[in-house]
Amino acid sequence: MAESKPYDFSYDEIFERNYGIFTREEQEKIKNAKIMLIGCGGMGGAMAIILARSGIENFVLIDPDIYEPTNMNRQLCCFEDTCGRPKAIVTKEHLMKINPGIKAETYEKEMPIESLEDLIKEDIDVLIGVADDFPFAILAMRMAKKNGIPCVIGYPTGMLARITTILPDGPEAEEPFGIPKGLSYKTLHSIMFSKKYRQMFRGTLEYYKNEGEWTDEWFEKFITTDKYPFPQIAPVVLAAASLASLEVLKLITGKWETVAAPKYWHIKPNYASIDEFDPPDIKRRFGSVILKIKEKLVG
Repeated sequence: MAESKPYDFSYDEIFERNYGIFTREEQEKIKNAKIMLIGCGGMGGAMAIILARSGIENFVLIDPDIYEPTNMNRQLCCFEDTCGRPKAIVTKEHLMKINPGIKAETYEKEMPIESLEDLIKEDIDVLIGVADDFPFAILAMRMAKKNGIPCVIGYPTGMLARITTILPDGPEAEEPFGIPKGLSYKTLHSIMFSKKYRQMFRGTLEYYKNEGEWTDEWFEKFITTDKYPFPQIAPVVLAAASLASLEVLKLITGKWETVAAPKYWHIKPNYASIDEFDPPDIKRRFGSVILKIKEKLVG
């Protein structure tokens, strides 16, 4: 049996159908854009693949995690033979299979915040903050905004997904989610992942439980332990990744108006709408002050 040879094709041949939507100038912008992905899991891995299939050829992939069996239900690059392997490396391999012309830098080790700041340069066109470690993503988006780089956030939670664009002159990345501005990584991590703060903000978290249609059993374990993450399934994750990728293409081409904070895509099982984030109420503002005082006292 003859050995198969790599198929020889051109960029224009791969993306021929794109030219029915984008002009050649717009597609050239897509091709030359450089995207930084903070997180290559469910949202990040899917977005990398969607954006590669849209014609983007330059990526920076940052994720210190490896694939695990629990990722199989929603992460496009997770297979039996990729479990145990770094997500950033595996994602790059899949991108190269789509378009061998892709150039992807990978960072698959734990990265200090200071090192991340060195990577966020002016040649990044869009930063995507979708890491499981949301505090790390928040700090990355904070740095990007400071450097005039737009960001896209997408977070699916149960049967709820919210996607928005953070423009350089818009709100801080944490504001739409009611998270106090300017907190350190350590404090942000405690707020989001410790059972102490989950119990303290139980009332706020019930929004995600109700809107996301979590089971009561899962929510109680989520609140009372620090071992249960947000529940997620593939259809919601991939729908969110598609809309977030569309926001990236909007930013690159300028072809359509972005859904920028305080506006956001609001995705549920039976509808999709563009809504506005609610500003924090007095009680939440009071909580923000307490957190900032605690942070100063502790460290």
